[in-house]
Amino acid sequence: MKFKGKVAEPDRVTEQVWDPKTGSVIAEIKDGVFETEKPEVIASLKSLGYEVIDDQSSVEDDNELTKEKISKAVEDGTTDSIKVKDLIVFAEENGIDLGDARKKDDIITVILSVE
Repeated sequence: MKFKGKVAEPDRVTEQVWDPKTGSVIAEIKDGVFETEKPEVIASLKSLGYEVIDDQSSVEDDNELTKEKISKAVEDGTTDSIKVKDLIVFAEENGIDLGDARKKDDIITVILSVE
């Protein structure tokens, strides 16, 4: 989740956010933005009134691998951006038996051949 800092000129300063409960820095906002996935930091920043500017859950949905995205990457010649481990996870989650496929192109071929 991304948060917007409160400093008027964010590109000139790093803003530190202190947790009043622990007395320690929980975030350093650089260039006016701070990003975290830690639930306790998210809760603290929200409670301190920091504005959410990008909810990671929607970003994660956009980055979720689908058969359509794999097919489009093949068509566009952009399969370099897809990691082998993500393809393997996709196959496991969708009950696709990869057999002996271990290379990216082979894994993609198996995934796309499944109806």
